[in-house]
Amino acid sequence: MSEHLTHIAVYDDMYRIIQYSDEIHEAFKISLQNEPDAGLMASGARGNHIHAVPFIEQAIQSWPIRKEGDGTEARVAAAIGWLAHRAIDIEVKSRQLDEDTIYRPRFSKDEQDIYQDAVTFAKVYQGGKNKSVSPRVYLSEATLSPHMDKHPAAHLLHVNYVESLAVSMVQQNLMAYHSFHENSSSLEDWLDEFPNHYQKLSENLETYIEAYQNLDPKKRKAYIEDLNFYNEKDDIIRLARDLQNHGKTDISLIEAVEKSDQQSSYALGLGNSFRNIKAASDFFSGKLDKDSVYDIAKVDQIHRF
Repeated sequence: MSEHLTHIAVYDDMYRIIQYSDEIHEAFKISLQNEPDAGLMASGARGNHIHAVPFIEQAIQSWPIRKEGDGTEARVAAAIGWLAHRAIDIEVKSRQLDEDTIYRPRFSKDEQDIYQDAVTFAKVYQGGKNKSVSPRVYLSEATLSPHMDKHPAAHLLHVNYVESLAVSMVQQNLMAYHSFHENSSSLEDWLDEFPNHYQKLSENLETYIEAYQNLDPKKRKAYIEDLNFYNEKDDIIRLARDLQNHGKTDISLIEAVEKSDQQSSYALGLGNSFRNIKAASDFFSGKLDKDSVYDIAKVDQIHRF
């Protein structure tokens, strides 16, 4: 699925569930509290779940002697983000439109991802009214509004020009994170090679806006209802919304996780995220071996470290 709103939303929900649960090691709670952005960025990163267990293994050794800013807590938080990403990714990809539907001109896999993200934005973030656990993630009602017209400053700026400027700034920042390396004989060679090393974005923001603002009933049925993407009556979803909106819940987490197996994609994504993170927590505590964590998180043998 697209590495955007739904992955971040599952991470935000898991952040609150982990803080609420008595079954997760205190190290995981502390790491998320101190390094929420490490987990959030990992939750939106593609393919990096293979590093989650090695990061936990490193943290087992360094946790007792950790110092502020030494990366130990950031690695634990990143592992949590990757394990959450893995859970929702596998679940949503297992529920696809049938091939006859996918290849009809009216429907597409990329659009399915975007429609599901639009539902997540509406249900989890209430169209931008609810915030992320990270203070650095800015969501608002303007996020998926045309030309950001719900933003107070939208009418004071040439939004299209500002958007182009922002894209250039993001590209510059991405380049700044990469060091010139010995495999390049010149700066020109390095610049030519650089585009091969950053994540390509395949979705058009205009499609996001259209999916959120003007939900096509037939596409909603195909992408959301027929695939049972999100059901706000599912126990673990109700539990997540309780914690988000009220900071408490009367719903049993263990029972909600068990029921999620037969519920919507988002619910099962949360249930499996909790299973992944509980396994990692048990590994951290010495209650579970490393291969068991890999098995639970469904990491192939070839990707195990």
